[in-house]
Amino acid sequence: MGGLNCFAISPLDNNKFLTVGQERRITYWDLRKVNAEAVLDSSPYKGESEELHAIAISYSNKYFAVGGALGVLRIYDFSSG
Repeated sequence: MGGLNCFAISPLDNNKFLTVGQERRITYWDLRKVNAEAVLDSSPYKGESEELHAIAISYSNKYFAVGGALGVLRIYDFSSG
């Protein structure tokens, strides 16, 4: 299991947060539950994977952004993942 590099707490619900790290995945957590709610790969493209270093959630809680070792910034919509 890889290390955790960064986390972001939801501005609208302090029980929910996202983590990124060496595993090259984005993990969505709810502190009220034992297991992760969802896990996304860092890239939709096969073979393009990177260690993730940063994550941020928009104040509206609609979007989140991740950045990693390759210098690529990706913006996601919470409703579509």
